[in-house]
Amino acid sequence: MAITLVISLALVFIFKGEGRRGRLFRHSMAALEGEMARIEVKLQGLREEQERLQTSVTSLQARLQPHTIAAVNAVEVNLDKQLRRSMARAETFEQHLVRRGLVSQEQLEKVASYRQGSGSDLPTEELLVMFDYISAEVMRRAKADFGRQQV
Repeated sequence: MAITLVISLALVFIFKGEGRRGRLFRHSMAALEGEMARIEVKLQGLREEQERLQTSVTSLQARLQPHTIAAVNAVEVNLDKQLRRSMARAETFEQHLVRRGLVSQEQLEKVASYRQGSGSDLPTEELLVMFDYISAEVMRRAKADFGRQQV
C-alpha cells in the first residue's frame, strides 16, 4: 500500500500542470486509493475471521479427540471379540479341553492310541471320562462352554 501511495504521489506531481487530464488522473488515482483502502479493510477482516475459525477448529478438535479415542477403543474391543469367536469356531473340542487345561495332549494321544488299537468307536469325550482323565460333570460343563463359544 505504501509503494502504491508513493507512485500515486509521483504521478500526481508529474501530471499536476496538465489541466483537465491532470484532474482526471488525480480523480482516478483517488478512486483507486479509496478502492485500495476498502480492499485492505476487507483483507484485515478476512484475517480476523481466519483466526476465529482456526480457534474454533482447534476447540472442536480438542472436544472430538476423546470421542474419537472412545470410538477407536470400541472398534478394537469389537474386533477382538470377533477374532476370539472366530478362533474358537476353528478350535476342535479336544483343543478346547487342552487349552482350558482340563486334559493334557498326552492324555488325548493315549485315548487316540487306545481307539486305534482296540477298534473302539466310542467318542473321545467318553473315553476321556472312562479312563478317568476328566469327570463326567467337568466334561458336561466343558461341552456347554464350548457350545456357547461356537455361537
